Amino acid sequence: MLRRFDQKFEIKTFNIIQEILNNVLKHSKAKNAKVSIKENNGKLIISIIDDGIGFDKTKINLKDGLGINQIDARIRMMKGDFFIDSKKGLGTKVKIDLPIQEKETSISA
Repeated sequence: MLRRFDQKFEIKTFNIIQEILNNVLKHSKAKNAKVSIKENNGKLIISIIDDGIGFDKTKINLKDGLGINQIDARIRMMKGDFFIDSKKGLGTKVKIDLPIQEKETSISA
C-alpha cells in the first residue's frame, strides 16, 4: 500500500507517468503495459513495461525524442534517475527512481 506524499511531488510524478503512458499508446503498438510503483529506501521506484515494437534508443533524434527529453529533464529537476531499456521488436522497460518528497506537517500551537 502506498501512502500520500507532498502534493506537488504527487502531481509531478503523475504527469511523468501519464506522459510515458501516452508514448506507449502513441508509438509502441503494445498489447499490454504494466505500471508498478513501490517505495524503497526513501525513493519511489516506478517501473513501466510494455510488449510493443520497441525502438533503437541510439536513433532518437532531437525532434522525435522531445517527449523523452522533457521527461528526463523533469526527472532530473526532481533529483531522480531515468532508465530506458528498449530493443526493436522486444518492447520497452522504463525505470524511474525519485527521492520521496514528504508531506509537510503543520504544527498547530
